[in-house]
Amino acid sequence: MSTENHGKPRILIADDDITIRLLARECLEQSGFEVVVAENGREAVDLFISTQPDAVILDVMMPELDGYEVCRKIRTVANDRHVPILMMTTLDDVESIDRAYEAGASEFGIKPANWTVETHRLRAMLNAAAAAQEIVLSRNEWERTFNAFKECIIIHDLDTTIIQANDAAGRFAECPKESLVGKRYTEVDWGYAVPSDSRPVKECIERGEKVVFECENERLGGTFLISVFPVFDDDGNLLRIIHMEKDITESKQLETELHRVQKMEAMGTLAGGLAHDFNNLLQVVMGYSEVITLSLSPGDKITKYLNEVKDAAWRGSEITRQLLTIGRRDEGNMQPSMINEVVKGVLKLLDSTLPKMVSIECDLAEDLCVVNADPGQVEQALVNLAINASHAMTKGGLLQFETRNVELDGSYCTRYPNLNPGTYVQVAVTDNGCGMDKETLGHIYEPFFTTRAPDKGTGLGLAMVYSVVQNHSGHMVCYSEEGVGTSFKIYLPTLEDADVTVDAETGDDVQVAGGDETILIVDDDANIRYLAKKMLIHAGYSVLLANNGQHAMDIYSALGKNIDIVVLDLNMPVMGGMECLDLLQEKNPDAMVLLASGFALNKESSAKLSNTVDYIGKPYHQRDFLSKLREMLDRCSSETHSHLHAEGRGLDEEGLH
Repeated sequence: MSTENHGKPRILIADDDITIRLLARECLEQSGFEVVVAENGREAVDLFISTQPDAVILDVMMPELDGYEVCRKIRTVANDRHVPILMMTTLDDVESIDRAYEAGASEFGIKPANWTVETHRLRAMLNAAAAAQEIVLSRNEWERTFNAFKECIIIHDLDTTIIQANDAAGRFAECPKESLVGKRYTEVDWGYAVPSDSRPVKECIERGEKVVFECENERLGGTFLISVFPVFDDDGNLLRIIHMEKDITESKQLETELHRVQKMEAMGTLAGGLAHDFNNLLQVVMGYSEVITLSLSPGDKITKYLNEVKDAAWRGSEITRQLLTIGRRDEGNMQPSMINEVVKGVLKLLDSTLPKMVSIECDLAEDLCVVNADPGQVEQALVNLAINASHAMTKGGLLQFETRNVELDGSYCTRYPNLNPGTYVQVAVTDNGCGMDKETLGHIYEPFFTTRAPDKGTGLGLAMVYSVVQNHSGHMVCYSEEGVGTSFKIYLPTLEDADVTVDAETGDDVQVAGGDETILIVDDDANIRYLAKKMLIHAGYSVLLANNGQHAMDIYSALGKNIDIVVLDLNMPVMGGMECLDLLQEKNPDAMVLLASGFALNKESSAKLSNTVDYIGKPYHQRDFLSKLREMLDRCSSETHSHLHAEGRGLDEEGLH
């Protein structure tokens, strides 16, 4: 208001009678008002715009524009300002009074006026206008706050007639929010699967308490949290009901993803432990089969059967490798990799593996970024996806591979735990097979879950794929629709300025040499100890045996100068392999140690690898075991080890045999 600028209420007087103008001005100024005057209607409008008065006194009959027209124009240019307008005239008929109020007058007075009385009336009008202005400001502020909520908010009375709705409610109902007022809440199509009249408004009214429930919205394709609040008057009587409807689709998705991660972590821990123990058993089966084969003459019929046993054990080891991956016990051989090259390798393999009625297409981006990955793990993951896809296309179909660079932004990454914004390589594997329903989709990554017959699969394929992606700090999503098909999309974080190298392959026909060195085998499994002993003695080595890390240290302390290399299991009672390795290196920094475990290397054990420390995974072929040992022993100079071969032959687990 203008009083903020000049301290006194400013009054505009518009009258063509100079006497009235002078008299009114003198009385009002003596009462503390500031006064501006106009001689006709047009001048009155111009002065109102330029001086912004706090109140206006208008004569009805004026030249240029009459008082009614001036009043209407003032109301138009005043916008939301509540400016009191007092119209005065000698006409006291009903028609004149009605016209004045219709034009926007606040009060109506009859001339001649008692200006002392009119002064008091003006003050009352100004006070009322100030109060009305405060109400408008408060209401506008409330409206802004009410409409600022992203949540849909509806206020209705006890028979569900809507009293007020915010902007979000209008968007929610897909209609102007003003059109909602006056309708029953139950008459509006909110898009929910559950009918409006079955929601707990009645329960809220009966109990007089807040009621909260979740509901699927079919039209908006999401999950909403609906809260129903009762509102009471000062005497505790229920006045109205407030509905608040919040979109919780993203939070539900994040919750589901978090539960899946936690479930996979728990099941992975179990799977990893089982795999370790199973690997030890397979090592015994495979190893003794190879030892027996060596004792048979060429062409012996039993050799064929033993080969079947070895093959079965090796297939079993493939399952345990999948279990270790699921248990995140196999971190893989991470290196800068070109995913397009991995996909091309997969395509060559699938060309001779998948049924001929399955067609394969690929669309590989030429500018694909480099990722930090284990090519073998990624290849196995893609093969598993392809095999699953072929099983979904029993009558044939199309299998598509696609790679491209994508950006995952912050809003997307907030839906998934441990996913960071950035550039990713996307690998999509899509089929047009039978697809999956929502129930099946909720279980596809669980170990041992399968929709196939028990003899058609282990249910480890997708669990392994999921774990590979997690091991690579990546992300994986599945889109599927029954009768349409399925698309898996894998996202792997990219590397910058990475060089990609290709490892040379070693031929399978290289002959394995034996030796005469002394080897200490440390393993808590007696079968594995004696199996390794037979393998090594057959190759010409001398062997010492220990059943745990402490036992190994006792032997090494006594005979360390005679021991060329230690084969050390990592998971043992009394003293584990990593602690034993640390003590061995304290005693002899140059000690040669081959780590052997049913678990794959983790970050801790990988950090220990060096020129004197290497690793082999269980179960292993005899040939691979002997090759690794020979490779490590040959790293040492003949001068360093020549004096170590004079003693130590003929030792058993206690030191002699």
